[in-house]
Amino acid sequence: MDWTENLISLIKEKKIRGVIFDFDGTLHLLSVDWDGLKKELIEKYDLKNSFRIKEMLNQIKEKFGDKELQTANKIVLQYEKAKIHESQIDKNLLQMIEHLAEMNVKLAICSNNMTETITTFLQKHDINSYFDIVIGKDMVQEYKPDPEGLKRILTEWAYEKDEVIFVGDTEVDNQTAKNCGIQFLLIQL
Repeated sequence: MDWTENLISLIKEKKIRGVIFDFDGTLHLLSVDWDGLKKELIEKYDLKNSFRIKEMLNQIKEKFGDKELQTANKIVLQYEKAKIHESQIDKNLLQMIEHLAEMNVKLAICSNNMTETITTFLQKHDINSYFDIVIGKDMVQEYKPDPEGLKRILTEWAYEKDEVIFVGDTEVDNQTAKNCGIQFLLIQL
């Protein structure tokens, strides 16, 4: 059983009303020059090298404040969107999204990617209408694994925690779901 079948089975078994997806590595594999982005941020802001972009953005926020963080996020957006127009969508994934919509399951995205990157992908593949809510890192104060984005979605949907599942591809996603108190499904594209 692949992960899409597993998800649909869980939805039926546990009476799930909403599915929240991570973006990169879950709905799409972004093709980003992460090393080039890190290099540019390090040089522009005199930062310590970090494995994660979000840690570098936290350094910028602490060192320079919210206004400069917005400038840094624009740089991140340029890198994330550079190849988004070349993206493809998996047919099985598209069929699953359509099937979930037919089942009246609400769909959302909560990601550490930029909201505009995500919405560009959704619009390119004409699937934006399936997703009620899209929350990128530029829409929250704290990045995942902080559950802020997931909690906002739960509040907007007015769903209980046991009515929602978060689908992601990393331990950070798993920890985010745990921090929010909702179910989690680990997948690999």
